Amino acid sequence: MKKGHLIAYDEHGQVYYIKPEFNGNITNALYPTQLTLKQLDYGYLDNKVLISVDILSGKLITKDIETKPSYEDLENKVLLLENEKVEGGIF
Repeated sequence: MKKGHLIAYDEHGQVYYIKPEFNGNITNALYPTQLTLKQLDYGYLDNKVLISVDILSGKLITKDIETKPSYEDLENKVLLLENEKVEGGIF
């Protein structure tokens, strides 16, 4: 079975999502019949990736993303380690 693109857009015509065309066995691919919107607080998904949404409770299922330290954090760590090596400290 062939299905064309699925497009999600708002009342102003702003497109938020485009699902690619599909050609194959439709029973093996979930094709939405209903879409639900959920507004999150600003920064809610910082350092997280959204896995799915529990359709009964609406609870988001997320996974934490391991963040790498910044250059400044690493530089400060090196300075503190060097400070510990010097007798009496340099700071």
